[in-house]
Amino acid sequence: MPDRDRKFVIYANTAGACKAIRSLLLKAVPHTEPFYFSEREFLFAHMDGISKDETADFVLLFEFPAEDYANALLARKIQKRYPQMPVVYLLDRKNYVNMVANNNHRCFVPPPHSKRKILQAIDKVTGQFHIAKEAAKNIRTGQTIVVPNRYGNMILPANEILYCESVKRIVRFHTTGGIYETYAKLGDVEQRLPEHFVRCHQSYLVNFHYVKKVDKLELRLINDKTISVSQRKKKNVKYFLGKYDQPIPKSV
Repeated sequence: MPDRDRKFVIYANTAGACKAIRSLLLKAVPHTEPFYFSEREFLFAHMDGISKDETADFVLLFEFPAEDYANALLARKIQKRYPQMPVVYLLDRKNYVNMVANNNHRCFVPPPHSKRKILQAIDKVTGQFHIAKEAAKNIRTGQTIVVPNRYGNMILPANEILYCESVKRIVRFHTTGGIYETYAKLGDVEQRLPEHFVRCHQSYLVNFHYVKKVDKLELRLINDKTISVSQRKKKNVKYFLGKYDQPIPKSV
């Protein structure tokens, strides 16, 4: 069930279609009073009066006839203009796939429409939005990192990365669950990870939480993997040893 602070906007080609959707929505979500529009100018005028952050509190129910390419363009414009607003499209699967499936935070309800379908779609699309919002927050704070590869984008939790290794133009992420590769510069990766990752070598970036021992010019990880410490990066390692209250070997 949608939370009570959720607001709804309806857009359809005719006032009659808007009222029919409103009637169905009120059966699914009795506590709401949706806004509805059949003219795009009024829709934009209403939404432009709302702050960018507040648009995330709205769900747009968008109905348009099959193969209506003008409204398909409108749908893309709405998503570009209000990227934080989840959208439920009321149309059949074929037209959804062909015209709007690439838009963000979206779901569709094929005809015939019903209270149950509407409610399920609202729950799904708001769930997608919150997951995407949380993922974006984790990426911004360095809790996760996006790793593009040939199969798409992978999101790796930073606390599962043991170390990163740079080989020519490839960075390998050695994690508790396996090894993942991407084309990147190790310096760029370093900037996107939390501060407990230490650059101990030109080719290595180590998660200090997994360092078991510092021996001469090497870091030994909990899996007994040893990583070299270069002369140029000794100061970095000394800083982390002091920060984590570990004894500093004379060789470092």
